Amino acid sequence: MKISAKTKISELIRFNADSINAISSIHKNLEKLRNPLLRKVLASRVTISDAARISGADIQSFYKVLQPLGFDIPEGSNEEKSPEDMNELMIVDDENTVMLDVRPLIASNNDPFHMIMKSLASLPPDGSLHLINSFEPVPLYKVLECKGYTCQTQKTGDVFHVMIRKNGISKPLEAETIQEEESYEDLKARFGDNLISLDVRMMEMPMPMITILKAFDELKSGHAIHVVHRKFPHLLVPELDERKGMIVSQERGPGEIHLLIFRK
Repeated sequence: MKISAKTKISELIRFNADSINAISSIHKNLEKLRNPLLRKVLASRVTISDAARISGADIQSFYKVLQPLGFDIPEGSNEEKSPEDMNELMIVDDENTVMLDVRPLIASNNDPFHMIMKSLASLPPDGSLHLINSFEPVPLYKVLECKGYTCQTQKTGDVFHVMIRKNGISKPLEAETIQEEESYEDLKARFGDNLISLDVRMMEMPMPMITILKAFDELKSGHAIHVVHRKFPHLLVPELDERKGMIVSQERGPGEIHLLIFRK
């Protein structure tokens, strides 16, 4: 298999499962690939170039461990930084840039999604949001892409800087559709005993999303998942959308929301 900096980690794994251990050995930040649940969420989103940014390793380190597994690396192997990566390393703040550091929220196990979206909504037409995070927010990229934003990411030490700009091109997320002709309770009753119950309120991030996705991937036809959550899981929506899933929600009070998740 011929590979490049833009090859997805999931493609490597499909070709040779030993690439999981090979890539995990490069840096401790990549060891999460050994976890099947985390791998299911991340592998299809992350390229070799992305993994290099996450780990701080150069792309040559990946080629070195992958070549013995039968992968055909680029001639010359001089892809230490692709043109796209070079652009991502040119993040510059100006008077139209708003800086948002969400590391304190993450450290206190709070979801910064609403703060990020509120900051984006308040930007001027030509403004940018400089997001500072303790990890690369890969699930956020898909949500922002669907809302018409582009992201450029730079890793400095253990800190990730993401520059977010509006590009004006948005598309709907079908999984976010709410069926107004049926009440939540009526829809839930339609599944009868074919309900799987999950309470993820006490789980630390990102385990709620990972647990729900695992249950959805194993969901039988005609069944649904009833989830009790602390908040609406916005980052879960694009993952369900790709899997042809639907999600319906009902607020039950402060810190409690019920979700019904099923296949279309």
